[in-house]
Amino acid sequence: MDKANIITKYGLMDEDGLLYSCRENSYKQLVLKSGFVEKSDILSILFRINKISYEKLEYFRDNIDKFEPYKYDYKEKFIKTELWDAEFFKHKASGLYIDLRFLQFLNDHEDFINFCEDLEKSSPF
Repeated sequence: MDKANIITKYGLMDEDGLLYSCRENSYKQLVLKSGFVEKSDILSILFRINKISYEKLEYFRDNIDKFEPYKYDYKEKFIKTELWDAEFFKHKASGLYIDLRFLQFLNDHEDFINFCEDLEKSSPF
């Protein structure tokens, strides 16, 4: 059910086992293969849709107990949600909200290592 929810949330359309994004005023873009969705966990699907690297996926997979999934609503602000609906991860120890879009652009390996070390410094785990 979570996998169906994430496909609906991102408006993905299935054509012959390939899931495409068809957004207004843009070209159809291949996002996932349906076989990947069937074999993968929600975190893997979420990171693939958001074009976040495998290294970052592994870090969050190994440390997911230190984070809570959130999304943002302009009226309600940050709202705790289910993993499939996450747009942010709240680091429990520091209270920092990490935008998945931020993780997309954290491209330098050293920058990501420094980011993880900074999180770990604020963590009592």
